Amino acid sequence: MGPEQYIETIRPLSYKNGIQTPIAVLALGLTGETGEVNDQLLLVDVHYREHKGYVEKGFESDENRADFYERCEKNVADLKLELGDALWYTSIFLDRIGFPMDALMMDAACLEWPTRVAQVCVDEADEFKLGLMLSVHAARVADVVKKSEWHGKELNLPSLTEDLLSIIIIINRLAECAGTTVEEIADLNVAKLAARFPNGFVERP
Repeated sequence: MGPEQYIETIRPLSYKNGIQTPIAVLALGLTGETGEVNDQLLLVDVHYREHKGYVEKGFESDENRADFYERCEKNVADLKLELGDALWYTSIFLDRIGFPMDALMMDAACLEWPTRVAQVCVDEADEFKLGLMLSVHAARVADVVKKSEWHGKELNLPSLTEDLLSIIIIINRLAECAGTTVEEIADLNVAKLAARFPNGFVERP
């Protein structure tokens, strides 16, 4: 699913009773979802380290082997779903501040700005570092929103945009680490939401 189709599909869910979700709620949701992504990264890493041990000593039985790989597959599948939730909040946020949607799903190697984050994501495949970067940028988004909502400062759109784009880049890279693409992450997210809202998404402007 392309970025424009994705945002058109999910945008109605950013409304409730005709009112847009407050920007502070989006910031809280984003920080929460990036935490969920990191929880899943930890589970995937635990099974990776367990697998190294099994390679050395062998599985106790075929049932043990089957159960282990089933749990591994579930953890990776859950990671993809959590990346989808983070993508939802980030996409809605960027849409809210008027950023063009055609930039949402570009590969990190193609997205020139912000260059430093893109280069780190291209050069390094350390999922833990990417996870920490994800949390850092989500926290920065929250800080910008906090200063605007409660400290009387003007919303810092350049800073907000840079951090949200950084999150998009990191989601792209983590999707690659999970053996998938951000387009598939978007498809999975829409499928998850469709199951949760079987009567469809109805925007109340």
